[in-house]
This record gives sequence, C-alpha cells and structure tokens, in this order.
Amino acid sequence: VEAGENFRILLDRFLADINVKPTLLLLEVPRYPFFPKKELVMDWANLKLRPLPRKTTAEHSREQKETRGMIQAIAAEYAAVHLADPAEILCADGTCVWHIGWELLYKDDDHLSVYGSERLAPIFKKFFVDAGGQRSP
Repeated sequence: VEAGENFRILLDRFLADINVKPTLLLLEVPRYPFFPKKELVMDWANLKLRPLPRKTTAEHSREQKETRGMIQAIAAEYAAVHLADPAEILCADGTCVWHIGWELLYKDDDHLSVYGSERLAPIFKKFFVDAGGQRSP
C-alpha cells in the first residue's frame, strides 16, 4: 500500500473517531524548492546568487490537486469537519509569500514558523465563530 493510500485510511479513521466534534482541518501550505531561512540570510548579507522562483496560487493549487481532492472527498463525508486553506492568507494576492520583510513565515521548505502560524489566526478565529465557540474538553 502506498503512502497516499495509508494517509487516506488514517485520515478517514481519525475523522470517524471525532465526528461528533467540530474539527478544523487545514489543507497544505505552499511548498518551496529552497530553504527560506538560508535565502533570507543570504539576501540580508547581499549574497543573493540567484533569483528565487515565485509561486503563484495557481501553481500551488496544481501541486496539491491530488492530495487536496482526496482530503476534500473524505472531509465531505463528515458534517463536523470544516476545511480551511492556508493559501487564502499565504497567497492572498495571487502570489505566495514565504517572508514579510525580514520575518520568515517558514522554518523550512514546507513548515510554517511561529510567525507564519500566527498569520493564520484569522482561519482559527473564523472556525470558532462558525462552530459557535464550541471547544472539545
């Protein structure tokens, strides 16, 4: 069984176990073919050796199409599951960002930093308002 099938099975089991509680499931953040921290330090030190590739919202959507479709299909089976897309914030103007000024949104190529995670606060606020402020014990 391949990794994608294992993920599908585990996600389905997880959602079935918690189906009675409102659950927020985040889709994947945009990935980058470089390490943002290294690139920002090189930029700060005027050692930029190459232009970094830009990622558009459309590119991110294409890269995540298969995984996103699987997650959406599974989540649709559970009324308590709410999906949120970090790209709505990280790619708000059609181009995905990995830093704002000198603040890194990522700690590596596909994991948000604390600062990047904090930028997603509106997603969580909306979820708690939509879910009636319900929290599981």
